Amino acid sequence: MSRKGQEYILVTREIDYVAEVGDKVRVWTTGQYEESNPIQGEAIKIETIK
Repeated sequence: MSRKGQEYILVTREIDYVAEVGDKVRVWTTGQYEESNPIQGEAIKIETIK
C-alpha cells in the first residue's frame, strides 16, 4: 500500500542510513505513532528502493 503525500518524522536509533532528497525508501516502524502534524514514530529498518 502506497501513501504518497503523507509526511512522517521518524527516529532512527541504531540504523545506519542517511537520507537524501529524492531517495525512495521502504520503512518498517514499531507501529506506534504520536498524534501530531507531521506524524511521529520510530523506524526499525530502512531499505532503499531502486
